[in-house]
Amino acid sequence: MKKHLFLTLLLAALLCAGLAFCAFAENAALRDASVAVDGQTILSSSADGETWFFLPSHADLHAVSLAFSAPEGAVITVGETAIQSGDDVDVAAHASHGEDGVYTLSYTVTPASGSPQTGRLRFMKSENIGAMFLSVADPAFGRAWVESSPEHKNDAGDYTDVSMTMQAADATVIYNGKLTSLKGRGNTTWRTADKKPYQIKLDKKTDLLSSGDKANKNKTWVLLANALDKTQFKNAFGLDLARYLGLKESPEYTYVNLYFDGEYRGLYQVTEKVQINAGRIDIAELEEHNDVTDETAAARGTNRLGLAYQYNPTAVCDTDDISGGYLLELDNAFYGSENSWFKLYDGNIVVVKSPECCTREQMEYISVRFNEAVKAAQTNVCGNQSALELFDLDSLAALFMVNDYMKNIDFGYSSTFFFLPEEGNDTYAHKFYAGPAWDFDTSLGNRETDFWRDPKGIYREGLTYFQGSLVRAYIKEKAKAVDGLYDTVFSGTPAEQGCVRSFSGYRAMLEPAIRMNYTVWPFDNTVNTFAEPDYEGNYTYARNFLQTRHTDIIPQIAAWQTPAMADIQNCLNGAHTLITEDKAPTCTEPGHQGTSCSVCGKIFSVQGPLAALGHTDADGDKLCDRCGEYIGGGPSWLAPLLAFFARVLRFLRNLFNA
Repeated sequence: MKKHLFLTLLLAALLCAGLAFCAFAENAALRDASVAVDGQTILSSSADGETWFFLPSHADLHAVSLAFSAPEGAVITVGETAIQSGDDVDVAAHASHGEDGVYTLSYTVTPASGSPQTGRLRFMKSENIGAMFLSVADPAFGRAWVESSPEHKNDAGDYTDVSMTMQAADATVIYNGKLTSLKGRGNTTWRTADKKPYQIKLDKKTDLLSSGDKANKNKTWVLLANALDKTQFKNAFGLDLARYLGLKESPEYTYVNLYFDGEYRGLYQVTEKVQINAGRIDIAELEEHNDVTDETAAARGTNRLGLAYQYNPTAVCDTDDISGGYLLELDNAFYGSENSWFKLYDGNIVVVKSPECCTREQMEYISVRFNEAVKAAQTNVCGNQSALELFDLDSLAALFMVNDYMKNIDFGYSSTFFFLPEEGNDTYAHKFYAGPAWDFDTSLGNRETDFWRDPKGIYREGLTYFQGSLVRAYIKEKAKAVDGLYDTVFSGTPAEQGCVRSFSGYRAMLEPAIRMNYTVWPFDNTVNTFAEPDYEGNYTYARNFLQTRHTDIIPQIAAWQTPAMADIQNCLNGAHTLITEDKAPTCTEPGHQGTSCSVCGKIFSVQGPLAALGHTDADGDKLCDRCGEYIGGGPSWLAPLLAFFARVLRFLRNLFNA
């Protein structure tokens, strides 16, 4: 019995050893495999139990430089051709190629002694888009360190020699040099997704878009991961639509396949940063005039409207002109980590992104002025100024239309930007502008809750900014413009109208890179996001969602009752429609006789004010003879009860006298 048990165990051990040896031999056959493309090393990736190489668009599949380690004395053959590490391999000729874009290259390893073994490598190649290679000189400060460090960055203080090469799809070098900053960015995506977004700062201003526009030369750029967007082009479509509708400051972009220290990291969107800068939001940079001793210092105050704000008590401004420019973000989600912010009268929080650390005077100025502008957008007028004077309603309407059309979950809660140019700006009037547009990756119903997956209904109709009839007149014009895009957006083949592509056009542009991306990154639900199990399902879901919104909300907006745009244009040209009306005084409110515009609400002249009449109480029952209000005073908790008894006594007295 013991002998049989010993033999059984021995055979099992030998079998395991043999299997382990075979596995070792097969895995060891082509160890440390990598390829080189234009001098850039691309490491192999593991997915679905396979060894993959994801190649940029400019790679030549007929000459793939393949490096590897193999057992000493072994002969490596591809087909009948023997190869050595570093040789160019004609993958296109020797690999099987399927409709899924995968090239499967089989190879044979014949060791110095023993049986030949076979293995395979899989290749995918991008098309149409460029490639970006990030490289950190010291591996200790590479991607893993950036993503795990408390501040998620590799720059001043911790900076260690980061390089970046970016090439177009045809291999043209767009940038090849140092970075002065590399850090993580974003909120939800950074916290919840494995595919991380980044922000980079170049050593010299460069137009990474290759647009030919000198204004697009900048140092700071954002690498959007689009990890929560399973189509990979919602941000692209949203930004393109925003520019089409007139939000010209909205970021432009291009796509790249990102390689970080040789490792393929997926499809990324290289995007201009939302910032005050030439070629972006081209207004005065008030922040340049602020000197701040402690960027973390914060103090609270209350403006003359009684609304709270936070400012930096160590900030000092070296100019008396604090009229602009300001960059604001409505951000109820993450304002707690910002230095300077203020409250709106409707309860929302607005962060001042620039100047990042405001003086008290700057915060008093911007918090009051923006609240007045928002009030005017809601009611057409604030004080004696109309919304036309305080807000650029064309941009406000465009921001509403693009976000509501896509049912963008962040809109009106966070990632909603505004800016105020300085007085005397050559391009902009001294009023608030909406935009740039930003952050569409969680739009088009990819949340799990029923509300977000319902494509019907105007989403943000009740938001304070969009209740006035003036801004709604502009929104109706933007809805007409969107309606004119229907045949383009939902075309079954690639199509373009202005800067907006059809859904099929975005897909065709990105599809080879999309296949590569989703070989590495699975279609999973992240942070309550909804995902179909494959790309076709996610693409069709998003397209159908938007198509339903188009046919549902455009007619609703068209039915709004608003002033005619021709009349509004007359107001802008100074030809107001004037009316004279009297407002009679009440017991507590003064009245006036004045002239105003019946279209925009601007008040031109006021005669008076006529004094409030005051309460009277001839019969001493503590109820005003004129308005019937209880005027007996007393504690606030007791006053309603006393008022009730006073009205009962008045009723009984009148009944008896009758």
